[in-house]
Amino acid sequence: MALQTVMQHVSHMPPEPENDKHTREATLDERRRPLSSGISRRGRGTNKRGRGRRPDDGKESSGLWLRVTTALLMAGILLLAIFLLPQRAWALLLIMPAAFAAWEWAALCRLKTTGQLLLTLLIVSLCLSIIAYLPQWVTALRSDSYQASGDVTIYGAATIFWVVLVPMCLRYRWHIATPIFGSICGLVVIFPAWLAMVQMRTMGTKLFIAILAGIFIADIAAYFSGKMLGKHKLAPNISPAKTWEGAIISSVAVTIYGLLLCRHYQFDLLPGYLLLALFVGLTSLSIAGDLFESWFKRQANIKNSGNLLPGHGGFLDRIDSLCSTLPVIAFLWFYLRY
Repeated sequence: MALQTVMQHVSHMPPEPENDKHTREATLDERRRPLSSGISRRGRGTNKRGRGRRPDDGKESSGLWLRVTTALLMAGILLLAIFLLPQRAWALLLIMPAAFAAWEWAALCRLKTTGQLLLTLLIVSLCLSIIAYLPQWVTALRSDSYQASGDVTIYGAATIFWVVLVPMCLRYRWHIATPIFGSICGLVVIFPAWLAMVQMRTMGTKLFIAILAGIFIADIAAYFSGKMLGKHKLAPNISPAKTWEGAIISSVAVTIYGLLLCRHYQFDLLPGYLLLALFVGLTSLSIAGDLFESWFKRQANIKNSGNLLPGHGGFLDRIDSLCSTLPVIAFLWFYLRY
C-alpha cells in the first residue's frame, strides 16, 4: 500500500525543466572531467602572458637573495676584521667560528649535548693555548727570521688527511662508525684551518684577501655554473647538487684568477705548468671539503649542519672549502719559503 502511494506521487510529479536538466548534466560532466584539465584552465602555474613557470620559482628567488645578502654581510664583517683588528685580537675573534663549527661537527657525529660541548671546549682550548703559550705562531710570517716547527707538522698532517685520506673515504664511502673517530676527523678539519687563518693574515693583508677570494671564486663558480649548466652529477650518492660542469668551470675560473694573481705579485716559486696543476688541485680540494662534509651529513641524515646563517645553513656549510684548502696552502707556503 505504501509502495503504491509513492508510485502515484512520483507519477504526478511535474517534468523536470529543460534548463535544470542541462545544468545538472553540465555539473556531472565537470565532476567527471580529469583533474589535469582543471589545472590547465587555470593556467597551471602560468603568468598572465601564458608563459610557464614553476610554482617554486618565487621561493628559489627569495632563497637566493637571502643567500647573497648573508654572504655580503659576512664578507663585510670579515674585511673589517682583517683590516682593523690587531693580530692577537684577530686570532681571538676566529675562535668563535671555530667553536660554532666544532659544535655543528659534533652533531654530525651524532654526539649528544655533552659530547658536543666536550669537542667544542677541546678545540677552543687548543686555540687559546696557541695564543697564550706560542705567541710566535700567531705572528709567524711577519718575521723574516721565523723558524717553522710544530705548525708545519700540523699543516703536513692536515695535507695528508685532505689529499690522501679524504679522497679514499669518498671513493670507497667509508662509514664513520664511531663518534670518537668522527670527532678526531673534526679536530683535523677545524683546528688547522683556524691556525692557517691566523698565520696567513701575517703574509700581508692584500695577499691574504686575494687567497680567500680565490677560494670563494671556486665556490661561487661551482654553485652558479652547476645551477645553470649542470647535467652530469659528480657524486650523486653524496651530494646530488654537485655536477661535473660546475667542477670544470670552477677549475677554469680559479686557474685564470690564480695566474693573474701570480703575475700581479710576481711569484716565481713554481714553473707555470706546476702552477696550473696547483690551481686545479686546490679547486679539487675545495670540492672535496664540501663533499666530505656532505658525506657526514648524509650519514647523520640531516640536510644542513645548522641554521645559524640564513640562506646557507650552518657555519660548516660555509667554511668547509676553507678547511680543506687553507692548511694545504699554508703547508706549501712554508715548504717553499722556508
